[in-house]
Amino acid sequence: MKIFDVILLSVPIFSSLTCGAIFFVSYQDKLTPVENTIKKLLVCYFLMMIFLWFKFEIYVSLQQTLRYIIPLYCLVLQTINVVFYNFIYALTPLGKRKTIPLFHYLIPCILFVIVSVITFAHYIHDPESFIPRKDAFIFLRPYIVISTIVYMIIYIGLCVKRVYQYRQSIILQYGKEKWESMHWLSLVIGLRVLFFVVFIIDLIFHIRNFALLISFISTPLQHILIVYNIIQRNYLLYTPKQTQTILVTSGNVLQIKKRKRKRDISEKEAMALGERLIVQSEFEKYFKENKPYLDPQFKITDLIFPFHVNRTYLSTFINKTYGMNFSNYVNNWRLMEVKRLARLPQNKDRDIAELVAEAGFGSFRNYLRVKKAEDSDNNPVNDQY
Repeated sequence: MKIFDVILLSVPIFSSLTCGAIFFVSYQDKLTPVENTIKKLLVCYFLMMIFLWFKFEIYVSLQQTLRYIIPLYCLVLQTINVVFYNFIYALTPLGKRKTIPLFHYLIPCILFVIVSVITFAHYIHDPESFIPRKDAFIFLRPYIVISTIVYMIIYIGLCVKRVYQYRQSIILQYGKEKWESMHWLSLVIGLRVLFFVVFIIDLIFHIRNFALLISFISTPLQHILIVYNIIQRNYLLYTPKQTQTILVTSGNVLQIKKRKRKRDISEKEAMALGERLIVQSEFEKYFKENKPYLDPQFKITDLIFPFHVNRTYLSTFINKTYGMNFSNYVNNWRLMEVKRLARLPQNKDRDIAELVAEAGFGSFRNYLRVKKAEDSDNNPVNDQY
């Protein structure tokens, strides 16, 4: 093997080894179960990358030995695509399922058994045919190439689809700003697509040095993007609500659901009815983070500037989403604020009237009226505070 090839093939091996070691060590960190699952998947992914690139590095000098691991090589080529998709799947939760169905792993295992039987049957029938020649994998080369192409097409497609769906859900519920922290994920998928395109070009035009050079650049870059952003936690792990209320430019307030019945409105159909003006999660987040209700003079018109809609639209959205008018909605937030202040140790000796005033109530009488009318079982604010 030329020194140029050795150098280019060594870089992906060392980058995979380094990244795998980083995730193995960081697995000890106290993270959520989903985050630990992501790290375990990445450790497996990088170990398989090391195996594949190392095979390319030594196959010339060890053809006689490597011929016995052809089935394992095929298994890893297929499974690495599944593991990468599982990583993307776990990183972009769209429902209750946290990992991909088992059949994604079962199919490569079945193929592994079949290839193993065929390979060793060929050894027994005609051992001399496996005497090392220019390519020790020539016997199963058509299968290796075709299965690799099929698996890459299927699982790159699934990754693209998954990231797109997750992006749409993030934008719909939280706005485009939230997606900015995950732009790197699109770049990672893009590099994987680039690797596939180069792989196909090399098969057709036999430009090995060019393919190695692109792999030398794209593979470590992909590894760096993944490691940096996962370690920095530049991702959003959230479970989208089964229902979400939005106000669109037509003035309609729509309930978006995961489609189970014909009358349910999907996200795509809702977006077709008009550009979203207010999203329920964004509206509640604004109240939770900015606490405009602490101002006793807070009015519905004060929401016109942050949400860029008129008073009528705001009133309609609140009434249809929460089943109450603006005044009651704001007072419910103030009531939750009183409860929060009362739980703080530093407020233990403070008079309740002081806390009521600090929470934004104009008078203690108003607070008593709201508290009396409170029905915690039907209060939509309680779950958001």
